[in-house]
Amino acid sequence: MSEILTVEEAFDRDIPVARRQDVMEMISEAAQSDKYHREHITISQRDRQDAINVRAEGVVTIDGREFAFIVRDGNNDGTVLEGWEESGAQVLEPTPRTHWALAPRADLVAAAIEAGKGSFLIAKWDAMLSQPEVAEIPRKYSYDSYMQPGIVVNQHWTAEAAKRGLVLTAKEDADEIRSRLLAARGAQ
Repeated sequence: MSEILTVEEAFDRDIPVARRQDVMEMISEAAQSDKYHREHITISQRDRQDAINVRAEGVVTIDGREFAFIVRDGNNDGTVLEGWEESGAQVLEPTPRTHWALAPRADLVAAAIEAGKGSFLIAKWDAMLSQPEVAEIPRKYSYDSYMQPGIVVNQHWTAEAAKRGLVLTAKEDADEIRSRLLAARGAQ
């Protein structure tokens, strides 16, 4: 029975010490660039999380031998091998994307539920969402956070939502809030 190696141990086993840094740089560059054509690396699948962070699956050829890899690269974690040959991740699963929505602040939801006025808050929420400048906030936040990830974008769109008594949240969470408010209207 063969020993199960970590990703790092498998990489160290297969790549000579003197070449490790160069191989990791090649993998990182290939993962990031759609136009990277290096005869040593083939990227078979790429999952771009935003303009800076990416996950990629591919094959690197070193001294005539091919090695399969999965890498995560960007400003979140640097360059991290998630899979190397038989170690670590074997299949690149796409990163689930968050679909953003607007919802009333938690304190407003709690007060409406307590007062049995869930329907009223839903009507107010829907009226806010019917305003184009409000309805566009989740889409603009998604785009901006993809193109320019970071705290500045988050702070800007969070503040825009807060001006209207709303919060940016995952669509699933907004749907759950709506369900809770609908259930509260019967508790009057």
